[in-house]
Amino acid sequence: MSNIDKRALRVLATALDGDDWHAEGNSVYGGRYDVGDNVCYDHIASCESVNGKSLHADFIAAANPATVLALLDELEVVNELFLRAKALMYQSGGTPIENSLNPIDAWLYDAERAAAAGKGEAS
Repeated sequence: MSNIDKRALRVLATALDGDDWHAEGNSVYGGRYDVGDNVCYDHIASCESVNGKSLHADFIAAANPATVLALLDELEVVNELFLRAKALMYQSGGTPIENSLNPIDAWLYDAERAAAAGKGEAS
């Protein structure tokens, strides 16, 4: 597992109201708000550019608070699914194949072999 402090990252992204950012040239903007008839944005960052384009600005804009919150939500769902599958594996008495890189695949392999054996099929 990584040392990323997911809770702190969620707090920071939430504090920015899940803001969606965009890049224009070498600058990153977010925090859209209206001033009279004008639409304004907060300036987030300026990056070096080549020929008016900046991969750094594009990346920073893509890794905005809204994206971070969505990724954290997806990560939580995947982790919960993994924990449920792992619990089911052990509840059913399945034992992972030794040295398997993925205990879920190992459990499914064992379950398929057991089902085939129950039908009289050669494993």
